[in-house]
Amino acid sequence: MSAIAIARRRLLRLAGVGLSAVLGAPLMAGCGFRQAATGSRFLPTTRRPSRLLVVDTSGMSPEDITLLTSLQGLVNRSGRGQSLYLVGRAEDTRWLQTALADIQQQHLSAGALKDLLHQFANYFHGAVVYDPSQLSRENNLPYTKNVAVTYAGLHDLLPATAGQAASLHLKVQLDLTGRFSDEDAAYSWALQNLWPHCAHGFVVSKAPRIPGFIYDFAVATRAFCFTFNPFRPTQKAMSIQLYGSMNPNGLLLGWWSNSGSVKYEWASVGITSPHGVAVVAATLFSNATVWCGVPAPAAPKPRLDAKAEARRLLAAGKRSFMALQVTDGDNAAADQVTILDRWLEPSRGQVPISWSLDPVLADLAPAMIAHYRATATANDGFSTGPSGVGYMYADQYPLSELPVYVARTARAMRATGIAIPWVWPNPSGTNVLSDTVLREYVRQINPSGMLLGSGAGRGLRPMIQWVGDTPCIWASHPALVTPPPPSGGYGFGVHLATLWTTTTAQIVQMGRQLQSNGTTVVLPEVLFELMRLTRRQTSG
Repeated sequence: MSAIAIARRRLLRLAGVGLSAVLGAPLMAGCGFRQAATGSRFLPTTRRPSRLLVVDTSGMSPEDITLLTSLQGLVNRSGRGQSLYLVGRAEDTRWLQTALADIQQQHLSAGALKDLLHQFANYFHGAVVYDPSQLSRENNLPYTKNVAVTYAGLHDLLPATAGQAASLHLKVQLDLTGRFSDEDAAYSWALQNLWPHCAHGFVVSKAPRIPGFIYDFAVATRAFCFTFNPFRPTQKAMSIQLYGSMNPNGLLLGWWSNSGSVKYEWASVGITSPHGVAVVAATLFSNATVWCGVPAPAAPKPRLDAKAEARRLLAAGKRSFMALQVTDGDNAAADQVTILDRWLEPSRGQVPISWSLDPVLADLAPAMIAHYRATATANDGFSTGPSGVGYMYADQYPLSELPVYVARTARAMRATGIAIPWVWPNPSGTNVLSDTVLREYVRQINPSGMLLGSGAGRGLRPMIQWVGDTPCIWASHPALVTPPPPSGGYGFGVHLATLWTTTTAQIVQMGRQLQSNGTTVVLPEVLFELMRLTRRQTSG
């Protein structure tokens, strides 16, 4: 039995198609992970690895990647000095060569998975079998995989298919094949029997068709894994039960099955937010159990004096201003992959661009966000994703829990050097933000200004709001190019550049076109100083 196995294990009872289990409570003591403290920290971390054991997963089957990623979670949570690092994308290699380059690296072969398992045999003691033929009636996903991953994390097992278990000679500790009539029954059993023994500060929502990725973190931290449909009454009720029993200010890591649907996004975040749960879009985040243990180096000083730049532009007679804001920074996987790709384009730095990044990286991947800061130009700025540490709708978040959420966001912004908070209401709702909500951000963060909303459904709402002396401006999408202001007036705007459909070169081209039309492109922090200075001029 593994040295990090759960101390007390009790017999599993199987009854007909239902299952009941009495499990030992999850333990963090005795392993490399440290629990998140109440208040400022929001995710557990592990020790810095002294060596990375790098495994290329190219060409592996989705089932083998799921098994290997779960093994990664068990190995890396031990905190014994060496950590598994899986390479499945070009960006995984780029990070090895940049933010992780100072850690010793040894490349292992995954050609013979059986040999690799033998090398790490003391970290697990068998398998929990899931059934890839038991599919959701809605989207053909093998729902027992999430149940198996949850059980594996609690019992130091590897989730496997029956074929894998046989070919790899894994001792089957629990077989979920044919045990449930449908996914509702499977998740209902998991909520009753597994959830009480899981970590309660965060959960993992994972579409099981996507191999591996965040499963390493789920296994390592003994998190509850699921994916619920917000439009299916039974699953919506189970999601409310789950979120309602989490610790206050909980986090959901992952996404939902229908990942490309805005309808699912708005509905799902519309359920998590009222229950004080924020979402970290991490379904495709790789090597989380490595990243969370690598500390950030000392942060560089800001390269831009926003107040001086604002005064210079006004002295030069400029009157029309626009900030270019990159979206989807709430997506931790995008921070790891797609934003990195945009960041590496040679045109970056030619015009001011604000990049949204999730402050949750202060815990999840501090060295990653430090790399962005260290390689930023004077034309690169940073904002949070909506609405801070994890994606949530601030108009729906419980007011009693908002101060702690904002305090976490403020701490993470200071740690990561993110200057501007971006606060969202539910785009499918009234799409307004009250002064009561915005004052909490001003009180705890004291920003030069705030970005608001997604540009959807803005209607007749004024583009600019003020909270005391703090300017707030609603983002627009598509672009609302600032019109030529009247004599003595000034124009301001923020345009959203959609991450998935716009390259850095295209954003730069947009900025140059704005400048050719008489609009000055600035970072949001400069825009806010301009708004404050011009307001004083007109009011004085």
